[in-house]
Amino acid sequence: MLHILSLNTMDCTVQSHILTRGRATDQEHIKAYDLPSGRICVGGGQSRSAVAVPDDLLGMLLDPKAELYIHHNHPDGCGFSRADLVLALGRENRARGKLFAQGHDGSVYGVMIANRDHIDVLYRQAAHCAEHALKEAISGGGLPVSVARSHFAHIVSLALDLVGVMHYEFAMSESRLDGWLHYADHLSKVVMTAAAAVGR
Repeated sequence: MLHILSLNTMDCTVQSHILTRGRATDQEHIKAYDLPSGRICVGGGQSRSAVAVPDDLLGMLLDPKAELYIHHNHPDGCGFSRADLVLALGRENRARGKLFAQGHDGSVYGVMIANRDHIDVLYRQAAHCAEHALKEAISGGGLPVSVARSHFAHIVSLALDLVGVMHYEFAMSESRLDGWLHYADHLSKVVMTAAAAVGR
């Protein structure tokens, strides 16, 4: 299922904030707001590929009255990591809302906050099968390693969306989308392989 992501005014403001911080430090940053209460929490950069999640945000995810919109940046422009999806889809979550990842290349990814049993295991299943299928495509000469790496996170998220584990939205940058479309036959097969592994 193809879900095109769109942002409201508040989300655009928060997105601008974390992208400004991220580009200045080349690290991931996080900022979240709860729509009903107006509460905001901010987390500082930890590294280029990880962010320190504030304790108060973890508490807000447990609140069934919360409607959270969590934004963080991805300097490399790739989609959600395993840690991102474990945060958004943790079994104990009771809040509703969305987690966003904004790439420095202009790509934006979103997933609805939900509670799922075994999200870590499901992610690892999809990722393992995707990695194996990508290696086969690379060894067959049909797919460059750089393209496989660039789209790995997106492939896993598409597979998990396809089997109903999560609701995933995205709007890739033009250059990233061009890369996907150029190798769409190979990449789409990998998505289907990963989805089949999770769906078993």
